[in-house]
Amino acid sequence: MKTKYLFLIIFINTCFALAQNGINYKALIKDNSGNVVANQNITVQFTILQGAVNVYQETHNPTTDANGIIIVNIGEGTVYSGDYNTINWEIDAHFLNVLIDTGSGLTDMGTTQFMAVPYALSAANVSGLEALDEGNGVGYRLKDSNPIYYGNIGDRAVDLSYGGDTGYDAGQGAVGTGSVAMGQYTTANVGSVAMGYGSSATGQYATAMGSNTIASGPFSVAMGEASTASGISATAMGYNTAASGQAATAMGFETEASGENSTALGNATNAIGENSLAAGELTLAIGKTSTAIGNGINANGLLTTAIGRFNLGGGDPTTWVDTDPLFEIGNGTGFGDKSNALTVLKNGTITAPSYDISEITDDKALITKEFADANYSGGGSGATPTGLEALDEGNGIGWRLIGSNLDNYGNIGLNAKDLSYSDFTSSIYGATGDYAISMGYLTTASGLRSTAIGSVTTASVSNSTAMGYGTIADDLNSLVIGTFNDNINSTTTLFQVGNGTDISDKSNAFVIEKNGIITAPSFDIAEITDAKALITKEYLEANSSSATGLEAIDEGNGVGWRLVGSNPANYGNIGSNAVDLSYSFYASNTNGALGDNSFSIGNEPSAIGNNSIAMGTYANASGYNSMAFGFSSDAIGENSVALGLFANASASNSIAIGYGTIADDNNSTVIGNWNDATISSQTLFQVGNGTGSANRSNALTVLKNGNTGIGTTSPAVKLHIDGTNDANLADGTGLLVIGKENNFNLVFDENEISARYNGSSTALLLQQHGGNVAVGGTVVHSSDRRLKKDIEDLNYGLSEILALSPKAYNWKNREQDYKSMGLIAQEVQSVIKELVHTADDENKTLSVSYTELIPVLIKAIQEQQVIIESQKLTISAQEQTNTEQSDLLQVLLDRVEALEKNTVLLSKQVLAKN
Repeated sequence: MKTKYLFLIIFINTCFALAQNGINYKALIKDNSGNVVANQNITVQFTILQGAVNVYQETHNPTTDANGIIIVNIGEGTVYSGDYNTINWEIDAHFLNVLIDTGSGLTDMGTTQFMAVPYALSAANVSGLEALDEGNGVGYRLKDSNPIYYGNIGDRAVDLSYGGDTGYDAGQGAVGTGSVAMGQYTTANVGSVAMGYGSSATGQYATAMGSNTIASGPFSVAMGEASTASGISATAMGYNTAASGQAATAMGFETEASGENSTALGNATNAIGENSLAAGELTLAIGKTSTAIGNGINANGLLTTAIGRFNLGGGDPTTWVDTDPLFEIGNGTGFGDKSNALTVLKNGTITAPSYDISEITDDKALITKEFADANYSGGGSGATPTGLEALDEGNGIGWRLIGSNLDNYGNIGLNAKDLSYSDFTSSIYGATGDYAISMGYLTTASGLRSTAIGSVTTASVSNSTAMGYGTIADDLNSLVIGTFNDNINSTTTLFQVGNGTDISDKSNAFVIEKNGIITAPSFDIAEITDAKALITKEYLEANSSSATGLEAIDEGNGVGWRLVGSNPANYGNIGSNAVDLSYSFYASNTNGALGDNSFSIGNEPSAIGNNSIAMGTYANASGYNSMAFGFSSDAIGENSVALGLFANASASNSIAIGYGTIADDNNSTVIGNWNDATISSQTLFQVGNGTGSANRSNALTVLKNGNTGIGTTSPAVKLHIDGTNDANLADGTGLLVIGKENNFNLVFDENEISARYNGSSTALLLQQHGGNVAVGGTVVHSSDRRLKKDIEDLNYGLSEILALSPKAYNWKNREQDYKSMGLIAQEVQSVIKELVHTADDENKTLSVSYTELIPVLIKAIQEQQVIIESQKLTISAQEQTNTEQSDLLQVLLDRVEALEKNTVLLSKQVLAKN
């Protein structure tokens, strides 16, 4: 049994270096069961057919790699017949037939047409070109061109331009690698195409066509006259248009699209808001995702849509405000006479101008509440009922025009507004969806919050809007206008303009899908005669002389998209639904967008993880859902983000921003320069202030336990500041400053608190409005003589202390169970004014310096001590005198007692004698 092998053919680019002149060919070999044929020698036979004639045949004997891939160059195999170098690629169609032998004989894998002439081979054989190497590599320019009027031709560039008039500077032509320049005075940069007169494609892979157009943004397109596309992937077409926003589009006459993903169409329109659309003449779309269509229309608010002419506008451009306009139809006559025919606010309110009853003659004309209130029978002056009536048909209360035949409508939805007319028996017409709006003839708004306006229109899903004739809006959040749109071919429509003729001939003039893709019908080249007409990708590919943009590729993982002309040998296998806008100079199996749904842009980035984004030179996003932005940034962890130079986010849910930052703890964020990632595995936030990989440090560290460190990477408390900067009166000292350094401020270091004012000391106020200050140790004041000047003796003393009146009192601003003791500042001020200080507040509150009272008390004690010493001397003298007097009295007393004894003795003797 013969085994048939499946393979994928990818033409990468055409090699035209002097050493070789072949077509790079890459294939993935699988058996009929879908298994990769790995590490096996096979035979591949290539046959090149010119029409049906075999003009060249060769064989190769490559060995598949571990992934089943082979890479060979057609034109460098073992020749069986023909001469590869003499193939005339310019005439007739050419086909490639491939046969593969894995050991059981050659198997015909089919014949494929070359859809474009191999680039370098064609350029090398074009009559009138010459190969040049002016320092950048070999390129091709028209023979006999004067090099002084050109820049150095780029590697693999093709220069068909003319720049040889006297007075024009050099620098014109195809100066970038792989560029193409055609016309007069055109300039093309790397991978770019410039055609016409004075056109310049200076952005990488940009395209400039027409007269004096400029495509300076990477991947931008500028066409027409004096158009400029400066945004990334921007498009400017027409006359003097400008597309400066990323992925912005400006078309028409002097239009400008500056918002990201914005579109400006028509004459002098301006799309400023992100995702905005401005179309018509003199329209302005300012709000995010706003739409302005018509003449002199302004769409100012978020998600606002405005059509018509010279509307009132207004609204917040970025924030949802319930009272801002959601939809406006302008009917003004000029910039000085703006008005609205219809306004729908974001809260659902719908307003329109009021008219007199004589002005409303059409039975189907919409009316306002004001009109209905004035003319409704029973509430107004009208003879017959008009306006809306509240109905509940099973879904809740809604409102329908009074007098409507209920048999011709479906059951009205909750809070729905049915302003439509139906003259057929039906169970579907009208506003049957909750909060729906139906207006016109035979319209159906069955979706939640849907709107159907016009004739035979249907809005069947939530938030959908159908306007016009025969339109159907059946995609979620979609808007359809026009006639008989094709609603079958897509389920992801955001906006459609139908141009069908009836229900059997449905078609679309314009479609915007929810993924941002814009499509329109394709026409034959004979049908497009206007130079400013919009064209499709299909038209461009069919009529363009060279391929540009992206190409769909399947390298074994599913279909992805890579820049046309990229060498597959310099990239890994592209992921499913991946977009690769990167450029790789060298052979690699890791560069590009490898993960499913990944995106890469820049020089040799790697978006390996599924859903990853890698932007910048050598950026690597290998984690699932990771993003890497900047030179050598590395997003390894799941859901990680690395932003900056050498930024590394290796942990899950981590973010590294700055220069050399490392976020290696789960759920952590790091910013700054060269942080110290070794400190802990429990960091939540770091600010690095290191100077290099060998000198890493942190200015701020926040741990997951809530502790925050400044100057320390291991904070032990909620706020831990470490350092050795002594606090003094000079600016820039201390560890913590509260207040402005050129005004009042409080400075702290490890063991000091100082109050300063613009470089000098000032009062430190503690509990100024009451309350106790508790001190566990000694309060010490600076008193060094070296710190003082103008020293003199104190004049205050005992007399002033005696003049003070101590008081007991309660504070007004707090509850107390005892009275405080102290002095009254106003009383002290009249005695010792230096002790009283006035606060810089509204009431000029007074305070007393009890500390400064101590020297006065000392002086008073000293004066009192002098008095005491004097009194002691006086008392001592008096005590001496008293002692001497006591001794004298004692002598006298002794003498009296002796006399008394003698007298008694004598008396006894006399009595005895008698």
